[in-house]
Amino acid sequence: LRSLAPAAILLASRGSSRAGSRLYVSATATGTSACFAHAPTIPNETANAVKGLEPSAVWSHFASLSSIPRPSGKEEAVLSYIKGYADSKGLPWKEDLAGNLVVFRQGSGGGEDAPPVILQGHVDMVTEKNQDTDHNFDTDPILLQKLE
Repeated sequence: LRSLAPAAILLASRGSSRAGSRLYVSATATGTSACFAHAPTIPNETANAVKGLEPSAVWSHFASLSSIPRPSGKEEAVLSYIKGYADSKGLPWKEDLAGNLVVFRQGSGGGEDAPPVILQGHVDMVTEKNQDTDHNFDTDPILLQKLE
C-alpha cells in the first residue's frame, strides 16, 4: 500500500437505524496527525493504551475516534472530526442532507490510474453497557485499555 496507493474511499453508515446511510473517508498509508481544529481531547488512559502500537498513525486515529461520543443519531462531532481531518489534508468532501459524508483521496505512488478502493464502516457506536456502569454515551469517551 505504501508503494502503490490507489484512490481510496471509506464507506461507512452514519447510523444503524438509517438504511443506506453511508460515509466515505480516505485511507492513507503515509501516516497522519490529528493536528486540526476538530481533534478531540484524548484521555490519558486512552493515549497510554495505544502508545507504542504500530502502525502508530492508525492507532492515533483509533484513539481520537474512541474519544468522540457518537451514539446513533448524534454523529455530528465525529463527522466534524472527519471533515476537519479531510480539510487539514486538502481532501475534497461532500455531505448530503441526511448527514452522509464522502471524502475522496486521489491515488498516488504509481496508483493514480488504479481502480478506487472503497472501505466501509459505521461512524456511530453501539451504546450498550452493564447496568452498574456509570457511563454517559452522549458525553463520555470510550476509554481504551491495553491488555498485556
